[in-house]
Amino acid sequence: MPNKYTIEECIVGEDWDKIHSTRSTSKNIFLSSTLINSLDVPIYSFYICKGNEKLASFVAPMNRDKNRIISHDFFIYNGITHFSCNNQNKSQILSMNLSVQEELAKYLDFRFDEVIFSTHPSIKDIRSFLWHNYNTNCRKFEVEMRFTSYIHLDDEPESFRDLKENKLFRNCSSARKQEIRYSQRKGVTTEMTTEISSFVDLYRKTFERQNISVGEEKLIELKEFLESLNRAGLLLIFNSYSEDGNLGSIAIFLVQHDQACYLYGASDPEQRGSHTGTAVLWEAFEELTRRNVEVVDLEGINSPKRGWFKTSFGGTIERYFSLALNNK
Repeated sequence: MPNKYTIEECIVGEDWDKIHSTRSTSKNIFLSSTLINSLDVPIYSFYICKGNEKLASFVAPMNRDKNRIISHDFFIYNGITHFSCNNQNKSQILSMNLSVQEELAKYLDFRFDEVIFSTHPSIKDIRSFLWHNYNTNCRKFEVEMRFTSYIHLDDEPESFRDLKENKLFRNCSSARKQEIRYSQRKGVTTEMTTEISSFVDLYRKTFERQNISVGEEKLIELKEFLESLNRAGLLLIFNSYSEDGNLGSIAIFLVQHDQACYLYGASDPEQRGSHTGTAVLWEAFEELTRRNVEVVDLEGINSPKRGWFKTSFGGTIERYFSLALNNK
């Protein structure tokens, strides 16, 4: 890289967590060292520096040969994170971030045969990646726009029962409101748990209903990943039961400080009419509110059925980007 910037490779650990909790301009809970170190692939992490000052970080999974930056199902938002800098106005911050991204694009192009990563929704400006190798025949970043839904929890916890006073409920679709009312009238109950095995069983059933085979190795990997996060206290797991006491749905949230992300959900196909699929999220929102969580990322609305269900809770649509450099 040019002398203006340097790359400082680093270990994802305690110091990593400290700088991201104090200087990161995004609240990306996927940057937790516990989560990153729970992945079963090599990780490439570094800081982008100017002199002694760290301006940004980069982290992403690699293949075993360490010549490609790859995607990973468990690592939703990765790539670049900008750090706050004192005594700079908006114009200066914008210029600095573009400059840092420009140098990052050059470095990734030089260092790796292939690159793919997904930015956090807080990163709105990716023009430097679009301008990489502009007006040349050299390879360029391909950009795919993706979407998620943010639920802002600014209601009182009690209002999740007395629906008249709940602003989130008022913003839900008619179908979702009806499901919430049905779940409360019919005695659907929700409780928190720390147990993972029941989720894995429902997760398997959910995909079998769609005629999608999930290999046993993948399920073991998922279980071990979730157990690692659970031991670190990063998960909240909710089970919803039908009025007959049958387990119908499970929702798993990654939680850190005032942010949460809906990681996984699964439902028993035989309990589809029991309203637990809606209840498990609605009851989770109430508990997350009690724990002072302000924003829940419903993590991805990029397919029709999943998108319809998640947006029916009346959240705010947020964009993020998947950036890729194809093989040299």
